[in-house]
Amino acid sequence: MNPRMPNFLILGAAKSGTTALWFSLRQHPDIFMGPRKEPNFFCGDEILTYCNGPGDFKYDVLSLEDYQALYAGATHEKARGEASNSNLYFSSSCARIRQYVPEAKLIALLRHPADRAFSAYMHLRRDGRETVEDFGEALALEAEREALYWARMWHLTKVGRYYEQLKPFFDTFDHAQIRVYLYDDFSADPLAVLQDIFRFLEVDPTFEPTIKTGINRTGVPKYPRVNALVGKVLDRPNPIRFVSRRLFPEVTRHRVSQYLRGRNLIRPRIPPDIRRHLTAEFEEEILHLQDLIGRDLSGWLKT
Repeated sequence: MNPRMPNFLILGAAKSGTTALWFSLRQHPDIFMGPRKEPNFFCGDEILTYCNGPGDFKYDVLSLEDYQALYAGATHEKARGEASNSNLYFSSSCARIRQYVPEAKLIALLRHPADRAFSAYMHLRRDGRETVEDFGEALALEAEREALYWARMWHLTKVGRYYEQLKPFFDTFDHAQIRVYLYDDFSADPLAVLQDIFRFLEVDPTFEPTIKTGINRTGVPKYPRVNALVGKVLDRPNPIRFVSRRLFPEVTRHRVSQYLRGRNLIRPRIPPDIRRHLTAEFEEEILHLQDLIGRDLSGWLKT
């Protein structure tokens, strides 16, 4: 396999612990993680269509040359990876992954779709991008926002249709190339999940990284202007961010951003009635998913 391309990919899903997973994997001495999380190369132009919502922006690596440059720093590492949650969501990704890295190992980390939807909503609230203060209202607006080509973070329930998104990968790739993990397992025993991933990637499984779950926390800002300023300065394209990218690695900038935001959050819980309603809506999808991945997901159907 081309040493300037990854040999494994974290496909998603968004708001399911993939940032914590990315931070943990990059500590392993035999793993090189591309310096940018979410390069979104395998989505092609499809992802650029969805950028019309408040605060949406185009921030992707589209050319093969630029994408391969992300792996210029790889040397002896046996495993080279990247993490783009859009890979699981956008339909074009599967074919492009097959085209460019057909032997790559594929990892998905999945969260209860109702909880994932609420976390995505709170993520938008945290960043000052959500225009409504009621989760139920945001759910009612989802189809309208998708039709207006708002970014995938606004597709609250659609992103949680994991069976529909994973099925093409199981149809296209050898099943031995795919591993699916659950957010619940990663939260309860992250080291066990990580060491299983190490075995899957054929690197030293005894390595114990410093584990920080809950890195990308969401919630309602106590002081909205603080989070809006942090997002504008550290996460959006601007001269300060351009200079900081040259001075500090992404992991450092991300930690600073998450620390400042996390200190400024109130963390409400998903309304129980909405969780019950969404779980009922997802029931058929969940049943299909458990057959696809060979995992008992009956716990997801309990409310």
